[in-house]
Amino acid sequence: MKILIGRLVLLAAIFVTWEALSGGLGAPVLNPIIFPPPSKIFRDLISYVSSPEFIDDAVSTLTATLSGLALSVAAGVALGLLLGSFNSAERVLAPFIAALNSLPRAAVAPLFVIWFGFGFLNKVMMAFFTAFFVIFYNVLGGYKSTDRDLQTVVMLMGGRKVDVIRHVILPSLATWVFTSLRVAIAFSLIGVVIAEFIGSYNGFGKRMVIAMGLFDTPRVYSILILLMIIGTSLVSLAEFIEKR
Repeated sequence: MKILIGRLVLLAAIFVTWEALSGGLGAPVLNPIIFPPPSKIFRDLISYVSSPEFIDDAVSTLTATLSGLALSVAAGVALGLLLGSFNSAERVLAPFIAALNSLPRAAVAPLFVIWFGFGFLNKVMMAFFTAFFVIFYNVLGGYKSTDRDLQTVVMLMGGRKVDVIRHVILPSLATWVFTSLRVAIAFSLIGVVIAEFIGSYNGFGKRMVIAMGLFDTPRVYSILILLMIIGTSLVSLAEFIEKR
């Protein structure tokens, strides 16, 4: 309870200071165009959430984020298990995967627009490309750290490779997958917003680009607040599922 009160007090102090410096309580110290008062941002946030554009943007961004995340989890787990099971394949593919992972996501976004267009698929693939490597490397690392003695016991009892994967490796990987999922959610959302910046018909990223072009700074802050709320909510949901 004390921690919660401390957080609320700190948050209130930040907003009051910001309001005062940006002219909400008198003469501005900060440029209100760059740092609009929190009260103005809050009014804009209510206006945006109440508008028809919000539903369209939220559905577009969230659907692409969750679709790309699901795809990255499925592909990351599958490839992690495959390369973990075949060391020779890992040695061959490892430098190529590392090279792909080193590519800046924003630099790849224009190429994805050329490949997949301005629609939904572009955002899904960008989310997938951004989040995939987080899942893959965690699964591969989890596979390598699995207790070898347990695997040997299953084999000595007549189990096959598939039995080892089912009864030993997959349960052991659960923690690794859920731990990486927290980071992958944020990465997936980042990938979608980048795609919406570069080329999209709707979504929070597209709405932010429009607001920047109009120097509508309160709208930019409103969208940032919404993205933080969405990202935090998704991470909390992943933590809840992990605990269950």
